[in-house]
Amino acid sequence: METQEELINPIQSEAIAKYVRRRGEDLKVAREALLRLDYSVLHEMAHKILGNCLTFGFGELHDIAADIQREAQARRQDGCERALGRLKAWLEEKSTPLP
Repeated sequence: METQEELINPIQSEAIAKYVRRRGEDLKVAREALLRLDYSVLHEMAHKILGNCLTFGFGELHDIAADIQREAQARRQDGCERALGRLKAWLEEKSTPLP
C-alpha cells in the first residue's frame, strides 16, 4: 500500500512547499507587526490562513491560526507570542529551521 507522500504528485508537492514557504513569510511579517503591537495585521494573517490551510490538509495549522486570531482580537501580546511560537515550530517541522 502506498503512503500519503507517495500519493502526492510532484505538482501537489510543489504547491504544498510553496504554501509552507508563504507561511514562513507570514511569520516574519507577524513578528514585525507584534513588535509594533499591530494586532490587525496578525488578525488578518490568521484569517487568511484559516481560509485556506485545510485545503492542504493542515489541521494543526488551522488550530494555530485560530489561536493567533483569537489572541490578536483580544490584543494579548503574550498570547500572540506563544501562538507565533507554535507557528514557527510547525513551520520548522514542515520545512527547514527558521531564524
